[in-house]
This record gives sequence, C-alpha cells and structure tokens, in this order.
Amino acid sequence: MRRRLAAIFTILIGAIPSANSAEPTDWHSLKASTSPSDRKVVRNVESLEWWRACIEWGREERKLAERTPRGQALLWYLESRGYINGKDRGNAPSRTVDIGMTECGVFASKGPPDAINQTTTARGRSAQFVYGRVYIYTEPSNGPVNTVHAIQH
Repeated sequence: MRRRLAAIFTILIGAIPSANSAEPTDWHSLKASTSPSDRKVVRNVESLEWWRACIEWGREERKLAERTPRGQALLWYLESRGYINGKDRGNAPSRTVDIGMTECGVFASKGPPDAINQTTTARGRSAQFVYGRVYIYTEPSNGPVNTVHAIQH
C-alpha cells in the first residue's frame, strides 16, 4: 500500500509544474524567469536603445513563421513601457503608417528614417521623419513617445 501511495504521490508531484518552469506571459515574468535562454533574451533586448528595439520588433513581426522568442520578448518589452499601441501592432507587419501610431510604430513599420527634423517648444518635442518623399509628423502625447498626427506624400 505504501508503494502504491508513493507512486501516486510521485506522479502527482511530477505533474505539478514548479514556479520556475512556468512559461512567461509578459515582460515582467520573462525578466523573473530563471531559464538561461530567457535570461539571454532579456539581456539582449535590454541592451538595445528604444528606437533600435522598435526597428527589430518590426523586422520580427514581418517574418512569415511563428513569432520567435526574441520577437515575443521585444513585443512585451515595448508594450510594458508604453512605446507601442494597437495601431502599431496592426500596421508594423504590413509596413504601413497611420495617424495615431507611435514613433516606435513608425520605426517598426518603416525602419530608420533618412532624416529627422525636431522642434522643441513649451508643449514638448515634435518631429518630422523623412522617408524619401514621405514626411511623417509626430506630436507630443500622454505616453513616453510621440504619436503621428500627419503624413505628407
């Protein structure tokens, strides 16, 4: 009887995942993970400047296969800091830009601009991103990055 109980107990204990083996579901749980591969991805993403993380996330979003662990980490990182919004997530894979996107979403969709013209006023910093003959204008918003308010072709 003891052996049988021990076997059942072992099976039950083995079926319960430990706290450290749970799959991350957001940036904070990814950072808290003890998995060496998760820790490596976190170090890589945190080493990027914000605009570079945006560009890299856009490249990951355009891959035809499933989202990679790095792509997921970039997405969680940018979302946790308020750098991207729903419009960014919808437009980055198709490389399009729309009013209401963030600067991060523009970089994710279009890559680095040919030129950036910035103006700082009492209201904050506004910018013009030049992509060939396309001009994308951003203005201060409530978040950590500006949002697109005009596109001129």
